[in-house]
Amino acid sequence: MWVILSKTLPYLLFPLTLVMILGATGFGLRRFGARRSGSVALALALCLLIVSSNPWLAARFRAQLEQWYVPVTAAQAPSADAIVLLGGALYLPVPPRVTAELSGAGDRVLYAARLYRSGRAPRVIVTGGNVFEQPDGVRGESWYLAELLEEWGVPESAILIEESSRNTRQNALETKKILDRERLRTILLVTSAMHMPRALATFRGAGINAIAAPVDFTVDAYRRPGFFELLPTADAMAHNAYTLREYLGIIVYGLRGWLAGPSSR
Repeated sequence: MWVILSKTLPYLLFPLTLVMILGATGFGLRRFGARRSGSVALALALCLLIVSSNPWLAARFRAQLEQWYVPVTAAQAPSADAIVLLGGALYLPVPPRVTAELSGAGDRVLYAARLYRSGRAPRVIVTGGNVFEQPDGVRGESWYLAELLEEWGVPESAILIEESSRNTRQNALETKKILDRERLRTILLVTSAMHMPRALATFRGAGINAIAAPVDFTVDAYRRPGFFELLPTADAMAHNAYTLREYLGIIVYGLRGWLAGPSSR
């Protein structure tokens, strides 16, 4: 139940949800005579809509998380006992899809394969199951990630699969069991740059000697003309929602004592 709540409750704080709540409240107040209060609520809804859909502000918000850890090429990454690939990087083979398809975070899979092919570690641990119930015959996400790794040159014998975890905390705990069983100590943790601060602190909080191997950066040096950075977009609002969810995750994980201290950054 906690996992389901942790995945759904943040939606109540997403910018679009708050805009809808404020807008509905404003129209309701005006309808029942509280015109001034209703106008204030509508004005707040409009301001929040403008701010949360601004591409420049969205990029600055994301960059605060993505800039924590510096990316390196696979050949330059340090050596470790295992590469740990976090799930959340593909769409399951649910109709009309006949095979698993990479999502926007699919760079994680490619980078993990590159790390292995570069000799950074002899094993790859794929961790992550399905958060919600799926149709019969659909396996945990980790199995499909493992299939992709094999297509990209990682032998089946080098892959360890964990498919029961459904959030980052469980990823860390289940991975720790595998590491202890296989007598592996140091890992290269592969996940999206925006997720890395919480993920790395969670794995280290579980007693794992983890090294950040971030990928999937969304804020880069390319800049469109300033005018376009001021135009509101649905993409900017979506990015803000994802970033806000990550910050909320850091707060909740911190309150529950699941994160390693700041000295582990």
